[in-house]
Amino acid sequence: MRMVRRLGGRFFLVLAMLALVACVALFYEGNILTGDALRQKLSGYHRALAQLSPESYTPRPAPALSTRPPPPPGTTPVWQNPVYAERRHRSENVCSKVRNGGVVRLTRYGNVSYCVVPKIGCTFWLNVFRFLHGDTGNKKYPSPFAIPRVVTHYGARKNMKYYSTNSTFAPSHLAQDLRFMFVRDPYSRLWSAYVDKFLLIDYWRSEGKNIVRLRPKKDNMTMCARDISFKEFVEYVVSRPGGGRVLNEHWKPILYMCSSCQYQPHVIGKLETFSHDSRYVLGLMNSSWILDAYDHQQHVYQEMDMLIEYNFQVLKTKHYANCTDDTDLSRRLWKTFQINGYIPTEAAFPDPGPAGINSSTFRTLAHDAYRNRPAKSPAEWKQQREQAMVDAFNDISTETMNKLKKIYQEDFEMFDYDPEPDSLFAGRKKTIEQKKDKKESNNVKS
Repeated sequence: MRMVRRLGGRFFLVLAMLALVACVALFYEGNILTGDALRQKLSGYHRALAQLSPESYTPRPAPALSTRPPPPPGTTPVWQNPVYAERRHRSENVCSKVRNGGVVRLTRYGNVSYCVVPKIGCTFWLNVFRFLHGDTGNKKYPSPFAIPRVVTHYGARKNMKYYSTNSTFAPSHLAQDLRFMFVRDPYSRLWSAYVDKFLLIDYWRSEGKNIVRLRPKKDNMTMCARDISFKEFVEYVVSRPGGGRVLNEHWKPILYMCSSCQYQPHVIGKLETFSHDSRYVLGLMNSSWILDAYDHQQHVYQEMDMLIEYNFQVLKTKHYANCTDDTDLSRRLWKTFQINGYIPTEAAFPDPGPAGINSSTFRTLAHDAYRNRPAKSPAEWKQQREQAMVDAFNDISTETMNKLKKIYQEDFEMFDYDPEPDSLFAGRKKTIEQKKDKKESNNVKS
C-alpha cells in the first residue's frame, strides 16, 4: 500500500508538471485560442495525459526549425544567396563545438521573426516592427525613423509581442518563419555600449553604481558614476564571475542573446554591411518601401535628435540631480557626435553664452555643426570613428584584451571576426617581439 501511494504521488506530480508545461506553451505561442481551436489544442494535451506514465515523461521538444521558408514572389530564396549561405554555413560549423547559449528575445511580423541583440541596429529594427504593427501609442509617425527612442524601448505594446526559446522549447510559429538576426564585431559593440551608457548618462544609476562600488575609495561624486573610464568599464566586464553569460544584454556575447545554434537564422546580417543587409531583409518582407525615402543627412539629424531627447529626459530623474547638468550633458553629447563621425574631432564645444544651454538650444548647435562640417569622403568620416575606438583600446592592457578574446571567443569564430585585428593588436605584438628580442640579446651577452 505504501508503494502504491508513493507511485501515485509521483504520477500526480508528473501530471502537474505537464499541465504547467502546457500552460507555458499556450502562453508563449502568442495565440488567443477560442472555440474549436481551443478544444482541439486542449484535446491534444488530454491525450498526452492519458498516455503518460511516471516512467515515460520527457520534456516537450522544440519544433524542428525549417531552413527553407517559402520565398516572397520574385525573390531569390535565401538559401541560394551566396553571401548569407556562407555566413549560415560558418555558423553551423561552429555550432558543432558549442553546447551552450540562449535566445532571449524574439519578435515577429507576419511570418518573419527577428532575434533582438542590443547595440547592433536593434533600435532601427524594433522601430520597423512597431511601425508595421501600428504599435506606437496614441501618436502615429510618418516612418520608423521618426519613432522616439523612449517609445521604441519602453512604449506599451498591444500587437507586437516578444518571445523566447531554448533547447527544449520554442514558439510553434518559429519553425515556419523566415528568421533573421544581426551581428557585430565584439570590440566595436563593447565600445559603442560604453559611449551610449557611460560616456552618456543612461547607466550611471544602474551598472555604473556596480562599477564604482569596486573602487577602493568612494565619495558622493564617485557614487554618481559620472567619471567611469573605458578602461574601468572593460576591466569590470572581464572581472565578472560567470563570464559572458552574466553580462548586461548591451555587451553580453551574442551567443547568450541570440544563439544561432538554437535560432538557426536564414539571414545573418552584419552591422558592417547594415544598409545592404537591411534592404535585403526588408525585400524578403515585401517592405522595401520603408527605405525608399531614406535620406542619410535627414537620418543623421534624427539620430542626433533621438539621443538629445532621450538623454535630456533621463537627466530629469532623481539620481542625476547633483551629478550633472544641462551643460555637462551637452558636452558629453557633443563628444558622442564626434565619436560617431557627425562632427569633426577638432570642432570645439560652442560657448552657450550667459543664457546657458538646454535641449532645444543644444539641438540647434549640433545641427549647425553637422550642416557646416567640412567636406570629407565617407571613408574619412569612417576613419574618424575608427580612430576614436582605437585610441580608447590603447589604454587597455594586453592581459585584459586576452580576457576579452576569451569572453567573446564564440562570437569571433561563429561570425568571422578577427580576435586580434591589426588596428588593436599590431602595436602590442610589436612590443612583445621587442621584449623577446631584448631578452634573447641579454641571454647571449651573459
